[in-house]
Amino acid sequence: MDARRWLSVAKGIALRREGRIALGLAAAYFIVYSALAVLRHESYHSNRFDLGLFDQVFWNTTQGRPFESTMSQALALPHSLLGDHFSPLLLVLMPFYFAFPHPETLLVTQTFALALGAWPVFLLARLKLPRGYPLAWFAVYFLFVPLAYINLYDFHEVVLSVAPLGFALYFLERGRRGWFLFSLLVTFLVKEEMALIGAGFGLYVLVGKRDWKLGLGVLIGSLLAFAAVIQLTIPNFAVGRTYPYIKLRYAEVGGSPVGIVTTLLTDPLRIARAVLEPKKIYFAIAIFGPVLGLSAVAGWASVVMLPTLGYLLLSNYEPQFSFTTQYSAPLIPLVIGTSIRAAADSDPTGRQGVRGEQLPGPSCRAPVRLRLCLRGRAGRRVGRARLRGGELQPGRLQRAGRLS
Repeated sequence: MDARRWLSVAKGIALRREGRIALGLAAAYFIVYSALAVLRHESYHSNRFDLGLFDQVFWNTTQGRPFESTMSQALALPHSLLGDHFSPLLLVLMPFYFAFPHPETLLVTQTFALALGAWPVFLLARLKLPRGYPLAWFAVYFLFVPLAYINLYDFHEVVLSVAPLGFALYFLERGRRGWFLFSLLVTFLVKEEMALIGAGFGLYVLVGKRDWKLGLGVLIGSLLAFAAVIQLTIPNFAVGRTYPYIKLRYAEVGGSPVGIVTTLLTDPLRIARAVLEPKKIYFAIAIFGPVLGLSAVAGWASVVMLPTLGYLLLSNYEPQFSFTTQYSAPLIPLVIGTSIRAAADSDPTGRQGVRGEQLPGPSCRAPVRLRLCLRGRAGRRVGRARLRGGELQPGRLQRAGRLS
């Protein structure tokens, strides 16, 4: 058997076992990066902030002092971490820490959370692209440079947003409203600014999906959730202290949500100067370069990234616009997910995947005028319809969706 024949056989096996190969790659990543993260800590390269801080919080919580810290906000007196950042989702990790009360537990669970974030990327690529491409995008996720930096930079709660944000985008594209809303709600429990990302999803649903009810609900609900957390919840746990980060990190552009909007409307050049600083341009290149800028041509799907880019690029706090820190973690599933969407929309063959199925040719010569050709809500059903002679059979469409 010649080399070409072997290559064809290997390709066929890979296509039939995409899911198993993806699972194997994720397991390999988890094992390797768990070992690297632990070795980094054991060789005295970890830091008091933030691994030491979270280790203290987890230890105190398991000892009956929920979220107690003497390190956050440089306050030496015992206080609640929730008065600094709203991260109740950390409770999900508490049983693991209770069983193994060591900093290494946090490093391993963080690696698992990042490995899990690859799965919605694979599912989205399998939904949108022909066979073979899902594995390629799966590899893109693990080779995404910020991912390695974040994984090996101590422990940070914002990393827990990667998987639920990826699932939120996947379920939204799949049309599963309930699971989309659940994934978004889980994200809100990671950290206070996650609610702003929800506003981006709401805007996409509103203008991209033309679902006014769901879009407005998510958009308004997300903004109200953000306001409630920073105005009520965090000050309550902080015993009267106000949420400090907006005023400190966004002073140049308004220093408050209302001030930032006012600056945007009255002095847009000030906003432009803040965003177009050289280090921020370099940050954007580092984030979007690995996907060749596809996110920018994903149509209305691109708006899901705007809130995250906004609060990162408008900040005067340099770690927020560095791809070597944890702050860019929410961008990973959004950048890769919208890139998959752009790749699907620009597919020259028109052969988009439906749950891993490669569709027959792109012809849409049915006597009925179709507004959607193997795409969108009708397209997901059409993928299962029979095609004869390269032509769609209207009688076979059944519940494919309303034709016009």
